[in-house]
Amino acid sequence: MKFRKFILQLGLLLTVVFGVGIFGGESANAEVPQDAPAPPTGAQVLDDSHGCTKYAYTDSKGVFQVPKSAVTLTGTPSNNGWSFSKYPNFVALAANNTSSTNRITDKTTEIYLAVKGSFTTSGTTKITSMVPYITNGNGMTSFASNSSPDLVSTPKQTVTPATTYYKFDVNMSGIINKFPLYVGFKGKTSDKSASAYMGFAVLGPDSSVTDVWQHEANSYIRINGTTHVPATGSMVNIKSSDRVITGIAYPSPEISAEVYYTTVSGVKRFPVTVNADKTYSFDFGAPIGNLASNSVVSFDEYNDMGDIAYASAQFKQVLDLDVAKTPLNIYPDDVHDLSGKTDQQVLDWLVKAAGITVTHNEAPVNISDVTFNSTESGLANQIANLKDGESTTIDVGAALTATPSTATDTTKPVRIVNHEGTLSFQSISPTMDFGTVAVPSKETLFAPTTMPEVFVEDTQLSGTPWYVTASASDLESADNRKLNGHMVYVDANGGKQSMASAVQIAAGQSTRDMKDGMNVVTGWSKENQQLGNPANGMYLDALPSIYSGDKGTTYTGTISWSLTNAPGSVGTGDSGDLGDGSVSTSSSSADSSSEEETNSSSESESGGDQSIPGGSTVGSSGTPVYNAFG
Repeated sequence: MKFRKFILQLGLLLTVVFGVGIFGGESANAEVPQDAPAPPTGAQVLDDSHGCTKYAYTDSKGVFQVPKSAVTLTGTPSNNGWSFSKYPNFVALAANNTSSTNRITDKTTEIYLAVKGSFTTSGTTKITSMVPYITNGNGMTSFASNSSPDLVSTPKQTVTPATTYYKFDVNMSGIINKFPLYVGFKGKTSDKSASAYMGFAVLGPDSSVTDVWQHEANSYIRINGTTHVPATGSMVNIKSSDRVITGIAYPSPEISAEVYYTTVSGVKRFPVTVNADKTYSFDFGAPIGNLASNSVVSFDEYNDMGDIAYASAQFKQVLDLDVAKTPLNIYPDDVHDLSGKTDQQVLDWLVKAAGITVTHNEAPVNISDVTFNSTESGLANQIANLKDGESTTIDVGAALTATPSTATDTTKPVRIVNHEGTLSFQSISPTMDFGTVAVPSKETLFAPTTMPEVFVEDTQLSGTPWYVTASASDLESADNRKLNGHMVYVDANGGKQSMASAVQIAAGQSTRDMKDGMNVVTGWSKENQQLGNPANGMYLDALPSIYSGDKGTTYTGTISWSLTNAPGSVGTGDSGDLGDGSVSTSSSSADSSSEEETNSSSESESGGDQSIPGGSTVGSSGTPVYNAFG
């Protein structure tokens, strides 16, 4: 029997020694004690050097192997505070569904404990209860689903556990949340009301494995910080508005990874893929600050043996700023308005002018609930000192007025470009069409069927005067015949002026509304006029003796528009440089009837390329005009 027992133990030892480990880089090397009982069918003795730690404390005499600790019902721990004078020795742990390195896995359903020796009390104290026990808490809750037998039927001073294994039925799914597991006995003595929870061994992750992960993941597994707030220890900071977290981890097909956070209804966990380049990324689908009930999000890597490495990040409640207008162009009116303003007043103006909006975890925040700030001072003078075309940048931050801790993580730069102010044509109608009319029997003022639009853009200081003038060339046919008539302008008082030379047709003063352009030739008549008291507008003054020929004749000419700050000071401008600027007119034999129709043209004419800084330069442009006489 002794020889057969030796062979059996040797066979077990060889099985363990030559087992090949799948993960962790080490083969199994659990040494089975010679006095350990054979494990139950389907179970293996656990490796006591990786993930299984036996407690080997001695009493004051250095004789007995003592369990590591006891926890009373009051939660007070001690190493050797009970009335025991002797304890059994730990022999072995075994389990089913173990790894190739003889460790429990998330498939393990049975764990076994074997000890050798007796529990003995000192003096007259007796043992009143002794139960094999496994717990992953403070000892008060059993982790096993089955009930172990009480080894004490009547109080006694010595209790000797069986030399076979005690079985615990367990559920190890979600293994990383089950550790540590303490395996031992729960005992009670006659001199105390509290139970002693005695752990002979502890099951948990293997730190040497996770050390490898950390090393292979470029020193440490981490979540990448996204704020400018320094990390507190290993806890990095991210923004509450972040939808995506990224980081570094250890890639391996045997390792699972997940991110998780806590909500009011529990912990939410999501699987994550670690890429071959050791990076990972996870999109929560919404700002993390809207999902988690606390301020922490975590990342775990773990295997089926419960080895785990993790990193955590704390998210800070932040405001995010968006700037709609960058750069922000400013003009003399803006500089004038900001003169003498405080920094806070300048910031409030800047927020509105640049279209700055604020969000908190992607939800819009009312500007009135926010206090804006900047790292700079003297903002009004900084802006006032800008020359034409120069720029400056103001860094803008913000915080909720009611809860200042909810603030921008960093400032947002707003670039401001100063302009001295200009006066220019923004646009001019591409054509002026007089339709088709009969040659008049008497002098007649024909109104255009398509009214011109002349848009002026003025960014000068409000109140600066401006003037628009127009002139028209003679109208000629293709065979060089001159039209017996000419373009005229009738002012608001009915005064008719030939446009052979420049005529003032509009005047006014710069207003803030003109920054976006304003049509300055509105209100002109669209009806043909007689000479008695014509209405305000621009007309073709046609005489009865217009040559039309047998099939009609086309006449062309040019209308030039000019813009200046000085009345009566008309600068020169070649409208031909701005387009063909043609005026087209057709004529046939005299007829008492007239017919108007709208003619279209593919030709276009636009202004706005010329500007008047300081009111000294004249801009001009041309408009083609169309008319047919028949």
